Amino acid sequence: MSHEDLLYRLYADLVRRARPEPPSENAVLNKFTAPTDTASVSDVFAAAAASPSSFVWGGGGYTPGWQWGAGQWRGAKAPIFSRASVAYLPDGTQVASGAPRFVAGQAGQALVTEEGTTNLLTANQASGGDALGNTSDFNSYYTSTLSYDSSTGFRGGSIKVVTDSGGTNPYSGVIASPNQAAPFAQGSIVSVSAWVKMPAGQTFYFGIRWGDGTNRWDGPTTGALTGTGNWQYVKVENQAAPTSGTPSGNPATHAGVQCYVPEPPAGSPVTFWIDQMQVEVKPYATSWIDGGATRAAETLSIPASVVTLPEGTVEVWTYCDNAHEVTTGARQLFFALDSTNSNNLQILWDTDGKYKAAVKSAGTRRDLVGPSTLATGWHLFALTWSATSCAFYIDGALQASGALPLPTALTQASLGCWPAASHQWDLPIDGVRISSRTRTASEIAAAASAYLNNGTPPPVDADTSYYLGFDGSMAWRSSA
Repeated sequence: MSHEDLLYRLYADLVRRARPEPPSENAVLNKFTAPTDTASVSDVFAAAAASPSSFVWGGGGYTPGWQWGAGQWRGAKAPIFSRASVAYLPDGTQVASGAPRFVAGQAGQALVTEEGTTNLLTANQASGGDALGNTSDFNSYYTSTLSYDSSTGFRGGSIKVVTDSGGTNPYSGVIASPNQAAPFAQGSIVSVSAWVKMPAGQTFYFGIRWGDGTNRWDGPTTGALTGTGNWQYVKVENQAAPTSGTPSGNPATHAGVQCYVPEPPAGSPVTFWIDQMQVEVKPYATSWIDGGATRAAETLSIPASVVTLPEGTVEVWTYCDNAHEVTTGARQLFFALDSTNSNNLQILWDTDGKYKAAVKSAGTRRDLVGPSTLATGWHLFALTWSATSCAFYIDGALQASGALPLPTALTQASLGCWPAASHQWDLPIDGVRISSRTRTASEIAAAASAYLNNGTPPPVDADTSYYLGFDGSMAWRSSA
């Protein structure tokens, strides 16, 4: 026997004496799922090396657990987020394709799940002149001086506007010319948005500029706004493009943006900047994407196994605003269903203009109906179900309840969208707690009070089957 063999056998014997053999061949790996884990990393590496394509790290309540696939370790219970394009945070930071976006929430951070969109403006218009480094595709509103300012911008540079003063015009400002933007179908619903830096206390207006390919004319505005001296997000939403009665007699098939101030007195021109402009065919404005580019829809799927039958609870804390309370399409906050959608559990904003929960069994859906509007801000939605009763709560208050037939099976689940990458919630989701039992009304009320009053999310307890906090990561927890 060589010295190397002897040393190895002595080492192996010492390891066995220091750490007794597990009661089963999987126990060491199972312990890796526990906070008190004492297994050696080499145990896991050895098992993975022996069969990297089929090795499962887990068991003991995490079945299946972590698995090697697509060149990375993936948790079988981990949420799966997707977006096949870049996107941007509200501060203008670009987020890589496939990476989730986190924004400020009521309790830490929140996840964005938005529908896709296309910015119809040119790249130069949308970027505030960054694409070309000049004012191409911009025009004065009445009379003003425009320039590209590389030193000041919400992101990169921006269009600098120095207004006229002391003239006979009622206003002075800037237009991102509509007829350079991509066209849309007649009668489309349009929303526009931008970031504006206006002197503190200065009255200004922001709105749509319609075009027909040749002519252009004023569209709806925000009404009078007041500058803060800092960058402000401004928008005009849910505007139908006119189909007749325009100055040219032609329907609007293009849209741009315009921003202007009442013409100031002689010798007192106003200087302001505009950046990150967007025109989209939607009833509400969504986050910015580069001009002429499309941001892909975002989806988030979770394991259906955590949505238990015949009883359970799902609580989702999220943001709501009145601009999204439009009836042009359903928006999904939570959705668990079978392979044919004959059975499901839902929390949604529906096309009849109501917040509601829905329970579908054997092809028949029954709704628990809530209000048609909520105050803009953070809210907690909850759905409980059991063999005897289902209940829908918002902010701890019971909206509706009843003894409803339950789904017989659930094979897929998603948050903030349909599994088919549509019907996005479009607003930040602060977190979710799914439980394996029907929580009581008092528990729901206590969770809502702690969240709404103190920013404290519902706790992970013995009955929690799944919890996502979205605090800068997609990490999940459970009591299992």
